[in-house]
Amino acid sequence: LSRKETIREVLVIIIGGMDTTAITCSWAFWLILSNPEVYKKAQEEVDKVFPDKNIPIDVTTCKTKMPIIEAILLETMRLYPVSAMPLIRNPPATGTTLSGYEIPPNTNVFMTNYAYHRNPELWENPDKFDYTRWLIDDNTQLKSQLMVFSQGPRGCPG
Repeated sequence: LSRKETIREVLVIIIGGMDTTAITCSWAFWLILSNPEVYKKAQEEVDKVFPDKNIPIDVTTCKTKMPIIEAILLETMRLYPVSAMPLIRNPPATGTTLSGYEIPPNTNVFMTNYAYHRNPELWENPDKFDYTRWLIDDNTQLKSQLMVFSQGPRGCPG
C-alpha cells in the first residue's frame, strides 16, 4: 500500500471502529441517565448477571444474558444512528420502479438513517425512547428494520 492508501485505511479503522462505538455509548449513557427507571432496570440486570465484581466480563454473556442492555443499545442506535451520511444507491442502467415511482437511469436514490428510524409508518412512537419495543419474544422483524449501518450486501460487516 502507498502512504496515502495506508492513511486512508487507518482512518477508516479509527472512525469506523472507534468513533461509532464511542458515540453510541455516549448516547446510551445519556439516555440511561436521563431515565431513572431505565437506569434502575439496567443496573438490576448488570447486578444479576455479574453478582461478583471480580469475575471478568465476557462478550458472550453480555450478548446472551442481558436483553435489557441489548434493547437499550438497539433503541439508542435507532434514535441516534452514528452514520450521518445518506445511504446512496443507483438504479440499474435501465432504470427501475421503486414503491410505484419510476426511477430513471443515473439517478441517485438515498435516505437518511435518522429520518428512516423516525418514520411513524415503520415505528410506533418513533420519537420516543422505548427500549421495551425490543423485548418482544421474536424481534427479528423489528431488527430487520434497523438500518444503522445499512443492510444487505453493502451493509457494514461490523
